[in-house]
Amino acid sequence: MTKTLLIVIGIMAALLTAAGIMHQSLTKIDLQNKYELLIQITLKAVDDRTLEYKNRNKFTNHDIAELIREIVSDGKEVLTEEQKRNIITIISGDPSWQSHLTWFNHIPEAKQYLLEFLIDKDSYIRRDAVDALGRLNDKESIPLIKEMLNDKDKGVRIAAEYVLKKLGVPEAEIQQAKEKK
Repeated sequence: MTKTLLIVIGIMAALLTAAGIMHQSLTKIDLQNKYELLIQITLKAVDDRTLEYKNRNKFTNHDIAELIREIVSDGKEVLTEEQKRNIITIISGDPSWQSHLTWFNHIPEAKQYLLEFLIDKDSYIRRDAVDALGRLNDKESIPLIKEMLNDKDKGVRIAAEYVLKKLGVPEAEIQQAKEKK
């Protein structure tokens, strides 16, 4: 009886492990499908001749923000650097040289998802997120941008200082934030 129970428990453990792996794979596929949908929405929204934003799909900024929320909350850790940069570009509405997207609309409803990228392990992503908050003229994020003045990466620190100046933060306040380590 004990031997049979151990076999059943072993089979159940193997099935649970396989189900977990399958769930991870499906989640990754679902995340990729959502990301591809986001790219298709944004690519089709830009007129190739004039580079003007045309909402041909009738997706609202709220729809796009919700899709970004799902992508970032479901898989920020598995997104590639290019995917993260494209999402930052879509939110800020300013194509950077690092992104292949030509996108000039901005999605202020998705601004909070930029904050997720401020703590990314990649310094270029953190810098791009700081720049995007500046492009959105987001004064609410000033306290978080001040924290970036003490980032371990010099490029992030320079970007944070530039954005704070652009947002109208006095030089004395910037210097005080730098000294707060």
